Amino acid sequence: MLDNPAADLTELDSGALVPVNFIAAGPQHGELTVEVPDGLFEL
Repeated sequence: MLDNPAADLTELDSGALVPVNFIAAGPQHGELTVEVPDGLFEL
């Protein structure tokens, strides 16, 4: 978890930063489930 003024962020194994409000479930068996808007990880 990284503190951010707008929203706390979670860093994924890929290095992507995801706002915690996109965490759908977890942790279960050491894994989080995230649901992000389409295109969030596209450049």
